[in-house]
Amino acid sequence: MCTLRNTAAHPNCFYLLTPVEAARTISDVAEFINQLWGQATPGGHLYPAPMERVVTVLSWERENAAITPVQSLPLQNWDYGPGWRHAVIRCVLDDPDLMFLDSRYESTRFPSEVLYGPATMSRTLTWLRKHAPTDDTCDILDRTFFVRVIGRSVYRPISEERARSLPPADHDGHWYKIVADTPGDALSHVQHLQTTATPSRTGRPCSRCPAMTLGHGPYARIFGTITSMRSSPVAVVRTPLALPHMLPVLSERR
Repeated sequence: MCTLRNTAAHPNCFYLLTPVEAARTISDVAEFINQLWGQATPGGHLYPAPMERVVTVLSWERENAAITPVQSLPLQNWDYGPGWRHAVIRCVLDDPDLMFLDSRYESTRFPSEVLYGPATMSRTLTWLRKHAPTDDTCDILDRTFFVRVIGRSVYRPISEERARSLPPADHDGHWYKIVADTPGDALSHVQHLQTTATPSRTGRPCSRCPAMTLGHGPYARIFGTITSMRSSPVAVVRTPLALPHMLPVLSERR
């Protein structure tokens, strides 16, 4: 900490920054101070507090998609028109990946939850009136993901609940249990493991990316050591903009 202070106060070169960078630096220092005192920072990017998730209607049709918070949704005589499908989700509104939602995988940057759908707007409105779901908050750091590798293909990360609901036919492959902040970090980490001859070191942060491997092996080994949970059917909601569910490993091990 002392070295960091001296480096910031007495740099060895001259440079100019904009007020934006200066404000970000001050904000980062404030987050460090809050964390030292055991407090997360609302809206922070280093040590953020839990984020609010809002009940939202996600609508799509061919290559079009729209997001409407329930608070601003008229509950009578409202629709985009024929051909549109709708789902009720609980999500962080400013999530940049909502349009790519695929409920089979962890496809959004922040945790999202499918509550109902896909369905027509009339059925969606009926469900909202009956169940009246409420907003909540979610932690966005140090999330646990499960990534499956089959041959030279890496599947997108899924949650533990989703993994436990898979039928036996989908248990094949080599599974990784990863801790990361986002699904993209977990996916990149496992892709890297497939392109290097260095064995995966479990329980230690990766030196090349913001992720950590907690374990890997066959499905039975990974999930045999986790407390059993009750699996429930997962609604399949996939927008037309959703990304491919698996990616090839592009380079060979060295």
